[in-house]
Amino acid sequence: DLDGPLSVVTRFRLDRLGRHQHVVACDDKFALWVTPSDKVRFVNTLGDGAETVAPLDAGKWHSVIGVFRGTAGDAIDTDNVEIWIDGVRSAVTVGSARRSGPAVWAKGTLHPSDACAIGFESHQGEATHQQLPFFGAIDELVLFSRALSAEEIGRLTAAGS
Repeated sequence: DLDGPLSVVTRFRLDRLGRHQHVVACDDKFALWVTPSDKVRFVNTLGDGAETVAPLDAGKWHSVIGVFRGTAGDAIDTDNVEIWIDGVRSAVTVGSARRSGPAVWAKGTLHPSDACAIGFESHQGEATHQQLPFFGAIDELVLFSRALSAEEIGRLTAAGS
């Protein structure tokens, strides 16, 4: 059950920049993706969450870890949603991509055609999202049903490099 604390751990390499690219998404739980401005977003599937301030570069392997330290229904802030890039906690902005008002960690609707996906996001079969594949390579994807500590993140990052 991923309604409480959650950590998403992966390594990936971007081969193309300037594109909307999902790394991993579970349509009623969370998504980790790269924006067209090459920043990492870790969000619930309603678009509420965190986005890195600094963009990624292409052609380099990155360890990327998204951590949610709350439970479903919690307001999202920089204390409970984190993005770690290559072992360093990134500066992030938090908010909602789709709604006005405060960002809250909540579930989206799980449709029969939805599932967890690596390298794309189904968005209930929406044609525009079927044309948004991940350009690069994805490795070492692990989901934890708890929030990893900074020490654990450091060890995982070191082991993957």
